[in-house]
Amino acid sequence: MSTKGRLHIATLFLTVMAFFAIVSVLPSPLTRSVYADQNVVLTLVASDYSVNPGDIVTVNVFANQLDHVTRFGPIDLRCNSDMVEFVSISQPIELANFNYTTDTSEPGHFVVSAVDEVVESDISSGEDTSMLYESDIILFSVSFRIGAEASGGIRFWLDSADGFRNSSMEEYSAAIGDGITVNVEGTVSDDSDLIELQITGTTLTPDFSSDVYEYSCSVGNSIGDVEVIATARNNGASVEITGDSYLQPGQNVITVDVIAENGISMSTYTIYVTRQGSFFAEGATLEDRDGRSYTFVTAPAAYDLPEGFVSGTRTINGYDVPVFAKEGVVSYLVYLSAGDGEPAFYFYNPTNRVITRYNKDNYAIISSRILNVVAVPDSVKIPDGFKADNITTSEGVVLEGFSNSEGVFIAYMVDEAGNEAFYRYDPESGQFVDYKTVDRTAERIYGLFFRIFMVISLIESLIIIGTVYLVRRIIANKNNPRPRRV
Repeated sequence: MSTKGRLHIATLFLTVMAFFAIVSVLPSPLTRSVYADQNVVLTLVASDYSVNPGDIVTVNVFANQLDHVTRFGPIDLRCNSDMVEFVSISQPIELANFNYTTDTSEPGHFVVSAVDEVVESDISSGEDTSMLYESDIILFSVSFRIGAEASGGIRFWLDSADGFRNSSMEEYSAAIGDGITVNVEGTVSDDSDLIELQITGTTLTPDFSSDVYEYSCSVGNSIGDVEVIATARNNGASVEITGDSYLQPGQNVITVDVIAENGISMSTYTIYVTRQGSFFAEGATLEDRDGRSYTFVTAPAAYDLPEGFVSGTRTINGYDVPVFAKEGVVSYLVYLSAGDGEPAFYFYNPTNRVITRYNKDNYAIISSRILNVVAVPDSVKIPDGFKADNITTSEGVVLEGFSNSEGVFIAYMVDEAGNEAFYRYDPESGQFVDYKTVDRTAERIYGLFFRIFMVISLIESLIIIGTVYLVRRIIANKNNPRPRRV
């Protein structure tokens, strides 16, 4: 081989060796080795360092940085348990993917651990998706309410902070500071702010903040009342809520007044709630089997419906409409306008298309049928032994009817198909059942014949007795004739 060839081979060899030397010193994304020396430091920061009895104070646990940490804890936060009441533990939005576990069973001890199971699963598959936070970040926050008898200084400190693990699966402990002191003043609180404001089932805009006093939200058309949850920061403050009931379609205003413990300071939070308009499409109508037409209208915010009927949606006459249905009952309750008066609730039977107006004072349900009390026609005889009476059913409905001396109660009712009959109330099941009258015609005929036969027998007996008596007299007279006078 020529000298020039050997020189080329040597140059190539040196180039390859240099390449591997460089690669060997480059940090692998899954094998970092600098975490244990990064000196994570945890500190405590309070939301307020001067408080009054009844106030809520939040203690935030900060880390000066988190370099691809996938889990931490247990971290043990402690305080003077005799002067505070635990309220809640929360996690920051930055660590929303972490699964937190807490232990607050021991007074004065609040132990928190967290792990990002998704990231650790990705790492086991060869992909590192952990995050780098190079500045201060909250690990968790603990809120306390200052006790009514608290005074002086309340100490909060970290007793231990272990279990930090990075994406290289290296574990280490964090450095902890000396803790903080929150001073309790002896004055009456002038705090009139909330620490929580929400409406169940909807979301406020913007997100709640104690120093933001106006919000908005929307609810569906079927919502007439809303539940407002408002918590004052100071336990001595009073909260008054108005406008949360009988919402009308369109914009409604709910006010939350917070009056401080001193009775002077006051804050008002305002929520603009938009209740959606009519649920129904234009032309949503319903026609019964007799050709009468009804129009679907929005039900009122407050109503009194039978027990067991719950709101839902059904397709009726091609429209998806809100109804109230009960399990086992064919008919729905729908709110309709007949065009000749005020709208009202009606029972609608989708099987036979019968529509019956709901009257809370004279209805009953039997075998999925809807029954209504009606007057007894002149052509119908009330069963013997029954007198006018009324009864309160198990559903609280007062029905007029008839009862007898044995405590049996019956009512004359008509079903959705127009069939009228007497129905008997069963107090054990709370339901009405068909009432069958007993035909006593044969019994009365047998009684009449029995009485006739008894009379005939009595007459026959008298005839026989009279005949025997006469025969005996005749015989006696023959055997013992009277002497004749001469």
